[in-house]
Amino acid sequence: MWTEVNQAAKINKKEIRSWNDNSYDKCRVGPPVVAAVVFTVIRFSFPSHPSSSSIIETKTNFYHEGMLTPFYSIPQEVLEGIAFFVAASEPIGPPRELSTLMLLNRRMYTSLSSTTNPSFHSRIFAAKFDTAALVRRLGPSATTASKLAVELRRRFLQLKRLRMRVGCTVGALAAGGGGGGGANGSGGGMTEEAMRALHEMLWTAYLMMLENDGLNERQLREYARLDGWLRAFWFEEDGGSCARLAIRDNAWPPNNDISAVTMWLFWFLLRPGVSHLAPPL
Repeated sequence: MWTEVNQAAKINKKEIRSWNDNSYDKCRVGPPVVAAVVFTVIRFSFPSHPSSSSIIETKTNFYHEGMLTPFYSIPQEVLEGIAFFVAASEPIGPPRELSTLMLLNRRMYTSLSSTTNPSFHSRIFAAKFDTAALVRRLGPSATTASKLAVELRRRFLQLKRLRMRVGCTVGALAAGGGGGGGANGSGGGMTEEAMRALHEMLWTAYLMMLENDGLNERQLREYARLDGWLRAFWFEEDGGSCARLAIRDNAWPPNNDISAVTMWLFWFLLRPGVSHLAPPL
């Protein structure tokens, strides 16, 4: 049976890596609770004291006479309950541990995939983001399970780009918006595609703050580290707003949509009496 698990993990490894790189952080083993949950799930597949012969028999008679193994007889709702606990026990950040759990075997992958089970991913979305204002603004027809599952992936992709400080400095903008906070970009200017990506990233953060009931702001502050992005954009010497350069030349910073949305975000996150965002010019 262990061989079956290992083979299934190898088969799904490429699929999981692709899913992970396009949405969340790189796959990694989560907290000890993940190991405990996975062990518990695997434990259903073995007798109390398995011998080598019983393991071989389980492997060779995987579907013997139409009977499912104990693991495959676990109800779908039980598997979802375990996976939801693993994915949503920590509300901040992407559900990284879900990737580890999906590597267990084919059934776990198909049961928990956003393609085959969007309602499960919509539950994770509701556990990590505010939904009340979203439903009021777009209506029930625009907040179906499949659409929320897609939005879960899209939001964490944009939050990850903020976390990487994409486009917050002149160097990152010159490199095409794909770099971090360094000022040594050599991309020769920002492409139209990179500009659209920067707009999507910032407008996603802006709409999240408009719909904020607490969770959205925590994701932006604690996971995406938007405070640091805005600080670099507006107040560093090579900030993407060019504010310091403009003030040095006794001029106003560039007046464009990027400056407008980032100033709104700065205002949304500003806490009276706390100056962690804005150092003195």
